Amino acid sequence: MGSIQIDGRQISYHVKAGRSVKYTYLKFTADLELDVVLPYESDIDVEALLKKKRAWIARKYAELSNRKCVFDGTSIIYKGRYYDLHVVPPENGTNIEIQKDKIIISTKDFSDPLSSLKEWMTAATTELLTRELPRYAHRFKITLGDVVVRNIKRWGYCSKTGALVFTWELIALPDRLAEYVMLHELAHLSEFNHSRKFWTKLASMCPDFRERQQALNNFCTSASADLNTSDLISPDCVM
Repeated sequence: MGSIQIDGRQISYHVKAGRSVKYTYLKFTADLELDVVLPYESDIDVEALLKKKRAWIARKYAELSNRKCVFDGTSIIYKGRYYDLHVVPPENGTNIEIQKDKIIISTKDFSDPLSSLKEWMTAATTELLTRELPRYAHRFKITLGDVVVRNIKRWGYCSKTGALVFTWELIALPDRLAEYVMLHELAHLSEFNHSRKFWTKLASMCPDFRERQQALNNFCTSASADLNTSDLISPDCVM
């Protein structure tokens, strides 16, 4: 274990041996420590490598430091706002309600109140998708297939069969960002890959998609605190 100072911060890093014989990976963990994964039996100068990647490390650390996770242990984001979570004994079965800046969970299961919260947010996300996706599909003349809500790390994705899959945490996002996720995945029904044609299609549906994507980067699902935090380095960069 070592550390590197960047922009006045000491960032701890761990060096690990990977399975690749060619590539090096840099990846931040959920607690903002850096994993340096080296090729198998590598003699790469780690300190020299980290100096070359200072700009990436600084930028990614800043992004992750400011990122809002849907659930942080005592509060949760719902439609773009943080709410404190409170668990209380039930009067008439399990119930969840919003009271000003609090979400009150009334449940007998004090050992696992979040399972009730997950069901509640899954239902809210499903209702959102059921209401909005057909409207967007009709507006942009896209044929809508199956829509699935699951516990996934990404906000959503389009499968090869044309099914649109979304995380149950989609309802946590501000309305304009949840809309962006839906439009992004709908555009994949016209263009499966992130090709130039895809971005042109998305721009026709969501002209400010770059701004919304940037704003979306400030949020992460609770299932993936370290999603999109890695950098693959080709052998040419470390020689």
